[in-house]
Amino acid sequence: MKFTIIISVKTILFSVALASSDETKQVSMLNAENFFLNEQAHGAALKAAVHGSALRGHKKMKQDLSICRTANNQLHQNAKKMHDDHRLLIAQHSWSHSIEIGIVTAPKKADYLERWFRNDVGWHRFFSDHIRAFTWDAIPEKSPASKIFHQVKRSFPKEQTTFPKGGIPPPGNLHLAVIQEMQDLDADWYFCVDDDTIVVPSNLRRFVNRLDPKEKEYLKGKCVGYKESKRGLGINFVVGGAGILMSRALVNSMKPFFSECRREWSDLYYSDARVGACMRYTMNRTGTNMCAGRAWSFTNGDVLKEVSKQPPEAKIITMHEKCPKRISLLNEWVHMMEMNQSIITWASLASNTSLVRALNKSC
Repeated sequence: MKFTIIISVKTILFSVALASSDETKQVSMLNAENFFLNEQAHGAALKAAVHGSALRGHKKMKQDLSICRTANNQLHQNAKKMHDDHRLLIAQHSWSHSIEIGIVTAPKKADYLERWFRNDVGWHRFFSDHIRAFTWDAIPEKSPASKIFHQVKRSFPKEQTTFPKGGIPPPGNLHLAVIQEMQDLDADWYFCVDDDTIVVPSNLRRFVNRLDPKEKEYLKGKCVGYKESKRGLGINFVVGGAGILMSRALVNSMKPFFSECRREWSDLYYSDARVGACMRYTMNRTGTNMCAGRAWSFTNGDVLKEVSKQPPEAKIITMHEKCPKRISLLNEWVHMMEMNQSIITWASLASNTSLVRALNKSC
């Protein structure tokens, strides 16, 4: 089964709004005709083509917006089916705990914006108003884009948000800051993921419903560790690309330390490691409630390689995929499995030979 998905009006508004801001010299404008009219790929796989750094005049942007609106009307009927499916799933799934999700992204870079968009018309829809996108990018306050992407401010003037000379990409230094931005949202759980992370809603629900987020300080996800060279410290942390899941109790405990941790650990190359360093060395937590166990799978590696590495019976909570076409294919597969009320495991992915074949051919 394939779905054609309605084009998000907020994406149109975002591209047009940025083009009229002072930041336009750094913005890669989306080619609206190709982006909204190419329906060749599965489900949400609408190809985002960019014009490099070329800027488009106001008249041309108005033409693009008119084309987008026309395409939106044409696609509405097919898209309504998928929208209704998502509403049905939300009603079917019983959540014992509330959850807020923060997406780490850099929408002024076309590849990040495309990956965010493909997930936004995919699994993001399951969480409706409980999901927000965060960025270091400067977003004009009066721009419609500010209602979609929340600009995170530096905690102090020299806070390291990017590493020059081939360092990690802009979103990579945002995880600790995003958790601080989310701290006052009323929720039992807080989940920070990258813009190219695919989440399986039903398995996430099953996982959090087993735990008490108000009594214990849980930090859950894929656990790794490394030795930080400058201080010679061993740092254990949860990988941001696989998702950083934190309980209400832990976020409450971190509140007095956020500003201190952002200053103290700003120079760490990995911002997800900053979360682990904050807990271990600033808060004196040992991380005993980290990791998810073999029955639950938070992953950040190539999906096709993870199929052979992960326990077949493990329930997939997250998959991390850089290839936009694969993001769309996986979102469509997750949607169909959810609609059939099937439990999504690595075995079920591996047994879907047509999906595996498509993933192999896609990138």
